[in-house]
Parts: sequence; C-alpha cells; structure tokens
Amino acid sequence: MKRQRAPKVVVARSAEGNRELSVKLKSLGMVPVPVDTVEFLEPSGLARVDQVLAGLSRFDWVVITSARGAAAFADRLRRLGVRQGAQTPRIAGVGEMTAQRLGSEGLEADFVPSEYTTSALGRELPAEFGKRVLLLRAEKAGREMADILRERGFSVTSVSIYRTRFVRGTFRGDVGDADAVLFGSPSEVEGLVGRVPPEALGRLRKTLTACIGPVTAKAAREAGFEHVVMPKLHTFDALLAEVRRSVLG
Repeated sequence: MKRQRAPKVVVARSAEGNRELSVKLKSLGMVPVPVDTVEFLEPSGLARVDQVLAGLSRFDWVVITSARGAAAFADRLRRLGVRQGAQTPRIAGVGEMTAQRLGSEGLEADFVPSEYTTSALGRELPAEFGKRVLLLRAEKAGREMADILRERGFSVTSVSIYRTRFVRGTFRGDVGDADAVLFGSPSEVEGLVGRVPPEALGRLRKTLTACIGPVTAKAAREAGFEHVVMPKLHTFDALLAEVRRSVLG
C-alpha cells in the first residue's frame, strides 16, 4: 500500500546540525522537523585552553572526541597562529565525522579507532608514537577514556575545548505525528525531553528512535524511548540510511 505522506522525522540537534541533517532528510524523501536542543559555547577556562595549545609540541597525541571539538580545536589554533606540521603532535579522532571535520578545517586525523566510541579510542590509541596525550573534550564529559588511557600507561592532560548549553523554552511545533526521532548525542536526548510538551513527548517515546551510537542509545532508553535502533557504522549518513530503511522499507 502506497504511503499517503512523506515520513516526518524529528531531528534534535543544534541549529547548525539541524540545518545540515534537514537538507539530507529532504533529499531522501522525508520531512524534517528540527527541534533545536543544544548550542555550543566557548569553554569557561578559555585562557587555560590557549595556554595548553601554545605548548602543543610537548604532546605526542591530541585526542578529539567529537566533530564539534574538532571545529573548536581548529578555531583556537587559527587564533593562536599554530599550524599542523612536523613539530605538532599526531591527531586522533573518535570517528569518521570527527576526521572529516578535521579535514574540512585543514587538519589531518592520523588515527581513528575501529569502533567509533571514546572507549574504543582509549583502548586502541597507538602507544608506539608516544604516550603524552592532550585530550580535548566537552565540559562535563565522562572520564572513561582518560581512565583507560592512564591504565595503559599514557600521561593524559584533559582540557575542555567547548561547552554545551541546552536550548530552553517549550517547542511549539507539531511532533506528535512523527514517524521517527533522530539523536546524535546523549545531550540531544536530554535537550529534547526538556523542550517537548508531555503529551507529545509520550507519543514520541513510542515511535522509532534512531541513535548514532551505543552511548546515545543508552541515554534514549533511560529517557523512556521504547523502539531504539542504531546503525552498525556510527555516522550520520549511516543513521539516516537506517531511518530511511525503517520508515520507507
């Protein structure tokens, strides 16, 4: 039986992230319903960030845990006049999206783990190139990867390169008849729960919930979303393909 309307997909990201995914969803024959849930700001301790980056050459690795972190890292390097070269450390990114964002900023990822998670990055980061690590992360990020690296004998300097703030205010758009909801991070799950009215949220919790990776999927389940799916490859292109396959067949 032919579908009567194009499927509606709630995308719960930053304004920039929602714009990017909305274009892709439309190209796949779906109707995006963007709900801005988070925004990204400079970290509280920006002076410390710049101080550490000014001494970048003393590290063997810079480890970056998100595409947003990659953008913030590149921005600070430009402001400090630092360029990637022979005297700068190797760069490790948590996954394909982070590596792509580094590339778009004129930087190269030297290592990406086999599984696009921070724990895999901690387990697999090559030690033969040195064990002095600068870990660039979001404020209030978990300590799991740093702990794994330290257990392996790495010396880890952890610095917040950006911070996340939730978008406030009740979302007034229509999300109750959505066919799917899409999450790219645990903070987006929390941000959506905080913006959608209870009745609409109750309906959303029963619809298809596509999550980019296991940490986000865990957060969605804990927030009451019942039908969580996740692509094998933890990228947004794979996530969109999973949504399309699930709602269009």
